[in-house]
Amino acid sequence: MKVHVRQGGADYMALSVPPNAWHNVCTTWNSEDGISQVWMDGKPTIKRFIYSGQPIRGKPSTVLGQDQDSYGGSFDATQSLVNMISRLHMWDYVLSPKEFRRYEGDSNFTPGNVLNWTALDYDIAGRLLVEDEFTLEV
Repeated sequence: MKVHVRQGGADYMALSVPPNAWHNVCTTWNSEDGISQVWMDGKPTIKRFIYSGQPIRGKPSTVLGQDQDSYGGSFDATQSLVNMISRLHMWDYVLSPKEFRRYEGDSNFTPGNVLNWTALDYDIAGRLLVEDEFTLEV
């Protein structure tokens, strides 16, 4: 997994993502100190520096499940996610560990103020199946 911010990025290569199971992934980045961290299934990884000193401004473009080679475009079908995404939220601040655990446990968390899964307005491009959320039995 790699976290990208502006022209910088940090690799989190040691993450284990077993197939055929739901995983909870949270990525944080603080524009003031440039620190990024990934939480995988409730466990925090090492913190890494990416880019600091400037928050993201202007009209954002969020692309899910596809690597983009330029801002908002230049997509390659061989670089797309073949998987499922559910309950995606994005905040414009770094969640505290307590807030993250409330979100992970689905117990009275504050929905994302940038992206809120329950109020998401989206466009479908290509072949995509949209289903009601379900629990994957393993």
